[in-house]
Amino acid sequence: MLTAKVKTSFRGAKVMQAARAASITSLGKAGAYIRGIARRSIKVSKDPAPPGHPPHTRKGRLKNAIVYAVEKALQ
Repeated sequence: MLTAKVKTSFRGAKVMQAARAASITSLGKAGAYIRGIARRSIKVSKDPAPPGHPPHTRKGRLKNAIVYAVEKALQ
């Protein structure tokens, strides 16, 4: 018969810290992806965009005005 002794430990605080860091990283990447889609959807045109469509920009400055940020929550 085969027997084995195993000793395990659970470091909950360390797991929570790693999960929080990973969620902040993934939220930043998601924000960058959505910002890119929004920037690509904006067209440069002198005419206004029809209702229900992405906006048109006259001089192209609107694309650079779209920003995002991920902030760590204070606990």
